[in-house]
Amino acid sequence: MGPRPPEAGHAFWDALDALKALPTVPDARESVGDKVFYREEDGRLTPEALVKPAKLMEDMFVRTVAAGALSIHGSLSRFKALSFSEAQALIDTVARDYGVAMGGKGGTSPSSPTTVVPGPDPGSGTDHGWRDH
Repeated sequence: MGPRPPEAGHAFWDALDALKALPTVPDARESVGDKVFYREEDGRLTPEALVKPAKLMEDMFVRTVAAGALSIHGSLSRFKALSFSEAQALIDTVARDYGVAMGGKGGTSPSSPTTVVPGPDPGSGTDHGWRDH
């Protein structure tokens, strides 16, 4: 994209600069010969000179935010894999070292603990912690 328009707020550009450090999403610009085009949502190619500056800013913003979402998705995927791996290691260790079986019919995961259950309803004014089953 060209130089920053003078009417653009500094906050927008500062935020955009911060977001640019994230992974990238493919650019909408395509070169055909010596000319540059933008690929529209419907697949049409529009000459760069015909694309309004506001549309270019919007496109850059959306692609940058999408890149941030991809980054977060990757981080969450790695966190989930690590968490499930560590949970399985805990279940295996507790079973091996203490003879306590975790898992069973409760919950939506086969690894849900069945050896502890939540205490009474927090609104009851009684014990709020976990207790042995």
